[in-house]
Amino acid sequence: MIVARAILADLEGRVLLLQRSDTVTHSPGRFSLPGGKVEPGQSLNDTCIREVLEETGLVIHSLTP
Repeated sequence: MIVARAILADLEGRVLLLQRSDTVTHSPGRFSLPGGKVEPGQSLNDTCIREVLEETGLVIHSLTP
């Protein structure tokens, strides 16, 4: 399984972290970067864009690897 993670930073250098509330990760309360499983045929960029939207509601238009 391939997983993609996105580091989202603003111009002030702040980084977006998610506080996990589920028990699927077996680590509720811990912080992580938005991201998830790469679907078949999906690029890493598209995966990050999709996962950020699903997990945060934020729409990002471009990423820099």
